[in-house]
Order: sequence, then structure tokens, then C-alpha cells
Amino acid sequence: MSSSVSSTTNKKTKSKLFLKSKSKMEIPLPKPWSDDEIKDLRAAFALLDKNSDGRIQPCELQHMLTNFGISVPEHHILRIIERASSGGTSGLTEPEFFAWILPLLETEDTNPEQDLLAAFQVFDKDKNGFITRDELKTAMELMGEPLEDSELDQLISLADLDRDGQIDYSEFSRMLS
Repeated sequence: MSSSVSSTTNKKTKSKLFLKSKSKMEIPLPKPWSDDEIKDLRAAFALLDKNSDGRIQPCELQHMLTNFGISVPEHHILRIIERASSGGTSGLTEPEFFAWILPLLETEDTNPEQDLLAAFQVFDKDKNGFITRDELKTAMELMGEPLEDSELDQLISLADLDRDGQIDYSEFSRMLS
């Protein structure tokens, strides 16, 4: 079954997301999402779909989780994909990804401080409370946003207020606020 994601915009500049199947049936998803939120989810899908085949394969999902320090056994990954996909364990299409992830995002209580700390911990691979130049470089590469050495130096110089050559949580927080 082939399907696509489409959206319509209302007066509040929020988009109502629909899954559009081959039969042209539109299935509305639970809440309106802003164009930026939809764009971010599409970017997340593209980052996960490493081989650009239009599906997130089980190995691609596992690779991403491993890069973020999350160890999930292969059989759990297969079960996640199987439950979320109409094609069994062959991978998630973009509409299936949206249908799977959006309810998870809606039910999650969002705490900006907790989200910021979680983001910091993704960068702080050795868990020492600091983001080094190498950790920043690696994290940016994993997100598909590799930086040149000069860009890394500039970013660290902007964030590193105490000039110790690394970014602590307080500096990270100020940089993103």
C-alpha cells in the first residue's frame, strides 16, 4: 500500500496532518502541527533513512539508537517496526513513521528543562559534564550537519563563556535559550 503525507493550513498557521493512502483516503492525525514541526519530523525521517530508500529499516533505527547510547536488542527493534509498519519488518515509510511518532510526542509531558538536559547528554558522550570539541564534532556529524574546523571553533568560542575550551551545561543552556 503506497501512501503519502499531506497537510492543510488553517488561519492559525498550524497544519492539519493527513495520511493519504493510494485510494486517496485522508486519515487525520490527532492534533494540528505547525509547518516547522512537520518539517522537523520530515528531517528526522530523512536522517534515519540512511540509504534514502524511503523506508526506515530496522538496522537504521538500531544504528541511530546506538549512536545515542541506547542499547535495544534487535528483536525489540523488529517488534517496533512490525507494529508500526503495514509491511511487517521491512521498514517504516514516512507516513507510517508519522503515524507512529506523533502519538508518542502528543502523550509525552514536555518539560523544556528536561529536554535541554537530554540534548546536552546526547552531546556529552563521556558523561563528564562537558561537551568537548571532539564530542561536538561527532554529534553534529551524527545529526547530518558536519562542521568545518573553523565553524566548530566559532561555535565553541560563542558558547564557551569561561574560556576553558569546552561547553558545560550552563553554557549550553544559555546558548540555546
